[in-house]
Amino acid sequence: MEDFAKIGQKCRVFIYGPFSVLDQDGNDLTPRNQKSRAVLAMLAVAPRGSRSRAWLRDKLWSDRAEEQGSASLRQALLDIRKSLGPALRDVLFADKYTVTLDLSQVAVDLVDYLSSEPFGQANSSIDPDNVSEFFLEGIDIRDPEFESWLTMERQVWGQRFRAHSASAKGDGEAGAGQMPDLSDSFSPKSHVEPSKSESAERRGYDGHSRWV
Repeated sequence: MEDFAKIGQKCRVFIYGPFSVLDQDGNDLTPRNQKSRAVLAMLAVAPRGSRSRAWLRDKLWSDRAEEQGSASLRQALLDIRKSLGPALRDVLFADKYTVTLDLSQVAVDLVDYLSSEPFGQANSSIDPDNVSEFFLEGIDIRDPEFESWLTMERQVWGQRFRAHSASAKGDGEAGAGQMPDLSDSFSPKSHVEPSKSESAERRGYDGHSRWV
């Protein structure tokens, strides 16, 4: 298992293939619930590891009323915290409006591959030509909003990896200028999708609401 501790990372999130979370010792910390897994996955590939509660709610509980969706999201966050355990309690932060995965403490396999972070050998199992096919392989969430997001992300990451592979091989057509720009990919302006309840979210909450 890679030495995560030497650069301050406490766990690794695997997006390529079946979703999973492993700690430094190789212990499986993957939540059992599919939507809890989806929340973690969506944060792992989000700009700065952060999404609004409204955005997450609309992608995973689009068929529920706002109050029900909010309650379901809180339950998913509790499930994630339980799976991660006390040693990783600080890698996930949630306030009144946003949920954030601390990417300085979490390694993400696809991001590491493209950004040439340490653990390159661990990513040798990733085939750049089929990232679209194996991005969150087998995840099964029957929500049209999530399915739309997943389809788009698979296309985006597939294109990114193909460009990276072509550039790495010295493909004349791709050229160095086609190397994926990760600074843009993970900037606040990228992958921002309008949320149907964003405005409602910002109008405020009952002061007695419970946040997880």
